[in-house]
Amino acid sequence: MKLLAALSGGVDSAVAAALAVEKGHDVTAVHMALMRNRELARSGSRGCCSIEDSNDAAVVASKLNIPFYVWDLSEEFQKKVIKDFVNEYRFGRTPNPCVRCNEFIKFQTLLERSLTLGFDGIITGHWAKIISGNLYRAKNISKDQSYVLAVMGKKVIEKCYFPLGDFLSKDDVRKKAKDLEFEVKDKPESTDICFIQKGKTGEFLSSHLGEQSGNILDNDGKILAKHKGYFHYTIGQRKGLNIKNPNSDGSPRYVIKIKPEDNEVIVGSKNDLDTKIIYAKLDSWHDDKIIQKQGNIFQNPIKIQIRAHSEPILVQAEICDQKSLEENYFKKGQIWKFILDSLQKNGVANGQTLVVYKTDKYGEKVLGSWTIVNSEQF
Repeated sequence: MKLLAALSGGVDSAVAAALAVEKGHDVTAVHMALMRNRELARSGSRGCCSIEDSNDAAVVASKLNIPFYVWDLSEEFQKKVIKDFVNEYRFGRTPNPCVRCNEFIKFQTLLERSLTLGFDGIITGHWAKIISGNLYRAKNISKDQSYVLAVMGKKVIEKCYFPLGDFLSKDDVRKKAKDLEFEVKDKPESTDICFIQKGKTGEFLSSHLGEQSGNILDNDGKILAKHKGYFHYTIGQRKGLNIKNPNSDGSPRYVIKIKPEDNEVIVGSKNDLDTKIIYAKLDSWHDDKIIQKQGNIFQNPIKIQIRAHSEPILVQAEICDQKSLEENYFKKGQIWKFILDSLQKNGVANGQTLVVYKTDKYGEKVLGSWTIVNSEQF
């Protein structure tokens, strides 16, 4: 097959491309340049988007003796990822930029261009499995990235190849890279937001949204402290509140609600974060056969994941009246209600991705991806 390998400059994508070459595929490599001003890119070899990464990707392609190109996708990245990231915080939500990047850049844009150029599909170093055109968790659950891939939808997934899905550990990947004499064999993983320097998310948001002094209040409306912008806070946050007095029972305070319309941050107790019901907008649906619809409730046992590395939660689900819940700044989409079998103790942030899984004989299969729009305690 004629395949396009996305080389990020890290060890995972390097090994994925090598495995495709070993299987006899006709492979061409491409590195995606995502920053308009490369001087603003995160420095240091971390495996995604830094200046050094493009050089590392070129060296890997040379080692594999395959064609290598750099595609400038900075305009798309600015519009679809960075602008979306800022706007989500503007509305008091907590976005996942990696999900948006996968949706619009690493797969949608990359795949469209590759198919136009006559490629049969694309290869990346993501940890996930594709079985019969369906997306499953990777064999190594701790490395699994199906959560951030689910938003792409089934039609895109069918054109993707994830060779690392069956690897048992990162050490196995590094061993393969060592055998191939790749210089990136010991390169550390990328864990930060690629377009923001480490530890400077607050500065980044302030530069786009400005300083907006406001109040931090308790559930009774009492002002406890001042803040420099509600967008500096996320649901469940405990540190950095600068509140001298704890709750009346002596327990620490947590962010339980963000009100961008009033420029207010509401804090409460740990119990105030308990969540029983989540409402979410459907973004992509992978399989309409595996869940049996009975009335307006899906009865088969399904699990959801609401953070990149959180534990799956058993739920019941039903489709809601869209008009009663949809917020005017969301695109139209079907709203679902997820009733959790057990309380989510750490709070739920609007704007985060919710992915539904169903276990079958092949493993944990992705059914779809949603965006959280609201939550309730009971």
